[in-house]
Amino acid sequence: MMRKYYIWFVLCLVSIGAAAQPRLRQPEIYVGAHAGVMASTMLFKPQVANIDILQSPLAPNGGLVFRYAGHKVCAIQAEINYMPRGWREMIPYNGSTIDYTRQLDYIEVPLLMHLYFGKERFRTFLNLGPQIGYCIRDIATPLPEGVSAPHYQAIEKPFDWGLAGGLGCYYRTKKIGIFLKELRNENGMTQEQLGEKIGVSNKTISRWETGNYMPPVDCLNMLSDIYHISINEMLGGERASGDDFTKMAEQNITVTLKELEKDCQTFEKKMMCILAVTTVLTIIILIFLPLKTVKDVIVMVLVVAVAFIANTLNLVALATKKEMLDNK
Repeated sequence: MMRKYYIWFVLCLVSIGAAAQPRLRQPEIYVGAHAGVMASTMLFKPQVANIDILQSPLAPNGGLVFRYAGHKVCAIQAEINYMPRGWREMIPYNGSTIDYTRQLDYIEVPLLMHLYFGKERFRTFLNLGPQIGYCIRDIATPLPEGVSAPHYQAIEKPFDWGLAGGLGCYYRTKKIGIFLKELRNENGMTQEQLGEKIGVSNKTISRWETGNYMPPVDCLNMLSDIYHISINEMLGGERASGDDFTKMAEQNITVTLKELEKDCQTFEKKMMCILAVTTVLTIIILIFLPLKTVKDVIVMVLVVAVAFIANTLNLVALATKKEMLDNK
């Protein structure tokens, strides 16, 4: 009964805290997965005497996570997890010991309030809420006759429930996207409203803010006017002034040049692959193409011409790309 009262008390506190928080203009949804290894130990009531209960061996665990953030400092998080639990026990028997291992595999579904503190880039968080579980497998070391105890018996109730919680922190490395999101929130705009102002979709804004894509130059200029901040600061992912502004500008130029160089190398690899594939296909066609009629000769000439034009265009595109990088 006490466990039931604790859960209701936590739910009431969480509900009051959530209702008091300012809402986000646009809810955020996160879906992810986690995996790891864990060790567990068991406590028995009534207490088991005259035995040595040790931790269970390490076992893999994992699950899926769904989070809905409708407030600035809290979110609702639901999970479905595979959690192995159990214990290892050294049982005295006929002058020796039996290495007894028991593993109970559970599927657990916690419903948590995700409370976080700090800025967008570095945050600490607290997860707290009720959970239910169901034992899907019970594995135990076989015991000889005459060795028995209540805690060796099969579990009577596979369902379990209780409280779940945890503390943690995370650091986001994509500075530009996070900074763009902070600026939009500071100006009280949704992704749709910002997209309408600069002529792009809300999905495009989302890609910029997650750091998957960079805004083009014309959009950077419009964002600079809307947010009243320099392009240099947007590219640096933070506000700056004086010497910091100059240093940030140099860093942004260096990063931009490295990205351009990397982009050019990737483009060069793609073009060379296309060039190699086109050449190989042309050679194969010429080898297996019979030259018995005028039509066959015309086909051969067309194949060679198309391959030559395609490879020439690839080389021109590659040269143009390198020239653009040199001009930068």
